Amino acid sequence: MTADTRMRVDFLGTRGAFPLNIPETQRLGTETSCVMLTVGADRLILDAGTGLNRIAPSEGDDLIVLTHFHYDHVLGLPYFLSRKKEGRVTLITSCADDVSHFENKLSHIFGGIGFPVELSEIFANTRLIVGSESECIHIDPWTIDSIALNHPGHAFGYAVAHASVGERLCYLMDHEHHAEYPTEALAHFAHEAALVIYDAAYSDADYTPHAGYGHSTIEEGQRFRVKSQCQQIAFMGHAMERLDADISRITDMLDPSREILAHDGLSISL
Repeated sequence: MTADTRMRVDFLGTRGAFPLNIPETQRLGTETSCVMLTVGADRLILDAGTGLNRIAPSEGDDLIVLTHFHYDHVLGLPYFLSRKKEGRVTLITSCADDVSHFENKLSHIFGGIGFPVELSEIFANTRLIVGSESECIHIDPWTIDSIALNHPGHAFGYAVAHASVGERLCYLMDHEHHAEYPTEALAHFAHEAALVIYDAAYSDADYTPHAGYGHSTIEEGQRFRVKSQCQQIAFMGHAMERLDADISRITDMLDPSREILAHDGLSISL
């Protein structure tokens, strides 16, 4: 790899809450949260929603960073692992106190009454890594910083960098803007990032009935772009109510040079 290698960002699942594969969602997307970062032969996956199933497992170490443990962010894991034949899967999160707590959270989702198969039964060679806001995670050649977000049950956002790329990407899913939440700290965390991927499940007009759900709006994301001085911002986490018919209305609101309405299958380079 050379010093001018670029980071490719593939949006594989951009919907929030639940996969919604109906005729009215085919353009915007049907799958839940999953974004893949690729630099040369290296790749790192952000969240493991149903969009994870658009990715073929590698023969090496697949790195998957989890923001939190709600179903729409982890539901792709068992099916991805069932297709993994060799190598290792490394699961990374800051949304756990330690590895034991991480294991406990996964076992409450996979292996219980709702999904009666443990992940280790599907693919045994899995490593768990826990980060924190006070300590950066280094998994050569990736560097991952984390910050707590405002979401029921807790969630963490991440700033990701690669050793051979001079740009930084921030992934802020799921997060609700709130007067009592220190927006300045989040803006500082994302300051001058090449790309911020932002939770914009709603618009300001339809936000009020969903206050407290743990999600933000397109307009709040636009304000955050200005405050953080990031180069670009991409909006995803589309609510169940957001359909293809809304695309034109939303894109008319955006600055096309700096603001992106993300959809399943979108690919950009930094």
